[in-house]
Amino acid sequence: MIAAPYLKDTVTVNINDHIVQHSYVLLTLELMEKFGAKVQYDNGLKKIVVYPSRYTPQDVNLEADVSTACYFLALAAVTNGRIRIDNLTCATKQPDIKMVDVLEQMGCKVTKGSSFIELEGVTQLKGGFEISMREMSDQTLTLAAIAPFADGPITIKDVEHIRHHESNRISVICESLARLGIKVEEFKDGLKVYPGNPKPTLLNTHDDHRVAMSLALIGSRVDGIQINDPGCVSKTCPQYFTLLESLGLNIIQH
Repeated sequence: MIAAPYLKDTVTVNINDHIVQHSYVLLTLELMEKFGAKVQYDNGLKKIVVYPSRYTPQDVNLEADVSTACYFLALAAVTNGRIRIDNLTCATKQPDIKMVDVLEQMGCKVTKGSSFIELEGVTQLKGGFEISMREMSDQTLTLAAIAPFADGPITIKDVEHIRHHESNRISVICESLARLGIKVEEFKDGLKVYPGNPKPTLLNTHDDHRVAMSLALIGSRVDGIQINDPGCVSKTCPQYFTLLESLGLNIIQH
């Protein structure tokens, strides 16, 4: 879509089945329009038309990346801590912002400021619910990683597509939780995680940044968690482990 304005003829994109995450497509279309592209689309994003045009330079203020911010919000949630993320509000159109509502449902206190989000964790996270993570599927592993510390099982559904990301994320997180001694059930489109006490072990990242970042959260509650190939976090947050260290986690790199 981004390249289409520079093609000679009009480009029409027809979606035969469905788009998994509408928000990211809408964000792209809106940014294209801001830069001068001529586009036409319906609310369901079944048909997108991009007309020949040219982009013009614009000044754009980029807000913080919600997907990355969620790991730090989850860290505060699971450690009964407090964290404030600047340059981000709950009015963002980034879909992973819905993870804030999930953490609130788990008992956390959220302050929604005009230019920040602040979250305070609780002594005991609440579980005992089922949730569709389809529109915020990048946070599936984040929720799965903190789920053992809740007071009831948590079922995640509608995320079959994440089996085809950097790794088969559903199988990988189920394998990791099982290695930690946590009871977990794997479904075609998700998983169910039961409360438990993770045991120290060596975990594989499968060269997947979200696997590494999520499993590291367990290390904030359990001593001796080892993660192979932590450098894969460089895809989205190269300084992730340095930031965790600055927040008080004891991280030893070999």
